Amino acid sequence: MRKVFISIMLGQKLVENEYISDDFDLKGQQFYFPMTYLLNNNVSKGDKVLVLTAVEKGNDINHISLDNYEKYKAEVNKVVETKGVTAEFQEIMTDDEFTVFTGKGFFKEIVKFLQDDDSLYADFTFGIKIFTISMFIALNYVVSANKNVNIKHIIYSWKYSSAVTPEKAKQSKIYDVTSLFFINSIAAQLNEGDRKSIDKMLGL
Repeated sequence: MRKVFISIMLGQKLVENEYISDDFDLKGQQFYFPMTYLLNNNVSKGDKVLVLTAVEKGNDINHISLDNYEKYKAEVNKVVETKGVTAEFQEIMTDDEFTVFTGKGFFKEIVKFLQDDDSLYADFTFGIKIFTISMFIALNYVVSANKNVNIKHIIYSWKYSSAVTPEKAKQSKIYDVTSLFFINSIAAQLNEGDRKSIDKMLGL
């Protein structure tokens, strides 16, 4: 069994940021990337770990995503070393050329790395919407089509606006949005006319 951490790399200049959360214990931790918190809280000695990240190729002038990815890898390696674990890194290289096949291609790249018995952790914070949607579909696909694949956590980090307070603008809040995945799984199995009973079950 592997623990697989899937995310899309930040494509903008990295700034130091304080992450907070009501859903996860982040005390005593300070990282640049939301996924590192999830990894730090869920990896222990003896685990087999795959870190799967979408990274924009960039060019000679703009290679921000690649630079951020190198910082992310260093951050992850520092964490896993303290836990006696070696992480495997795999990249899905993307570019800024968007076509009608972009989403499908990204979906295929994700699922080819995933296998039976994987435990999945995903971060939906960064990246363009088509990649986030494709990642969500890929997670649904492997949970349904593979054997014993489990979604452990899906997170999203919200950056506070400077319109709130200057102090809040220096913070981002990490949310556990895993329940949305399971609601979607329920919706996919409904039959016509099930709405009333399911609404009651979901408290709608």
